[in-house]
Amino acid sequence: MIPNSPRISYLFSRLLNKRKSISALGEKIWELSPGYREATRPAIMLPGQLDLVTGLQEETNIELEHQRVLGGSVYHAPTRATRIRRVALRGAYLYHRSLKVQLGWASERALVRPACRIAKGAVACTVSGSRYFGHWLTDDASLAILAAQFAPAISIERPKFYHQVGYEALFDLRVSSYESADFDSIHVFEDFSQTENKRVRYELMRSRVRQELQHPVGAEGVMLLRGRTGISRVLQNEAEIAELCSCFGWRVLDPAAMSIPELLEQMLDARIVIGVEGSHLAHAVYALRGGGVIFALQPPYRFNNVLKNYADCLGFHYALVVGESVPGGFRICPDSFERTLDLISRRTNGFRHSD
Repeated sequence: MIPNSPRISYLFSRLLNKRKSISALGEKIWELSPGYREATRPAIMLPGQLDLVTGLQEETNIELEHQRVLGGSVYHAPTRATRIRRVALRGAYLYHRSLKVQLGWASERALVRPACRIAKGAVACTVSGSRYFGHWLTDDASLAILAAQFAPAISIERPKFYHQVGYEALFDLRVSSYESADFDSIHVFEDFSQTENKRVRYELMRSRVRQELQHPVGAEGVMLLRGRTGISRVLQNEAEIAELCSCFGWRVLDPAAMSIPELLEQMLDARIVIGVEGSHLAHAVYALRGGGVIFALQPPYRFNNVLKNYADCLGFHYALVVGESVPGGFRICPDSFERTLDLISRRTNGFRHSD
């Protein structure tokens, strides 16, 4: 291990200069999709659901969540690519003079491995995508497709998520990971908004799923079990809600016990996908039929509707029901669950949910 000299150089540069933005230090900038404003439709939910919320996921705020679920005017920032010369990657950070860009969920390192030399690369990872599988599946996977259009896609070195390898094969994503590297040039992207460019990439991945799965056995409805996987938000009556779904003739699946081909074959072109809010529900982005419904079961103490962004982008409906806190997690009222299904049916021209 050796001292992290790019970080030291960056700190000295900051003493002499203000911190510079990517656009200020970029050699060339491309606007790939313009910014625009659009009207989004509200989430499908029973009256009074927002009154049941007692807390939020740590990286959101109540104004953003209200904007998501109540719908209305939303601004999408442009998608841009910027090329920068002579950039150092150390751990989860890029350094270039007075510019520092965080690429992963990790602290800066004082000591690093000796760097390899790379001619060019294009960043295909995000901070959220290094921490949450759902963000990797939506943001990072789509970013890898964009990055490959400019240079070999690169990522920070980190352990892969359980289903990451399966999706990389399905989407034909080719991303090289590095812990310490010096790039002659690198492309970085502003790609956090749901622009038209990003929607096209989602649709490309959705089409690849359907091309690869020759004989899908999908169902009208699917419930994805969360159990005790991921960051804890245990639905204490998950078995009860799953039994209701089974009575409707829908499939109840455990993603943690299935490979990606097995899971998507069972989910493909379902009209509704149900599950506790979380990363496992992001499988729906690629499996749902056009115009389908993502139905999130929300813990009242960890309210978050980031999947509404992807639903809006792809023209899906988004529904939610908020539970009540109980010891060890939360509970969804079966009556509220069924009444929300009735509301979804009325708002989406009906779907079968009775035996």
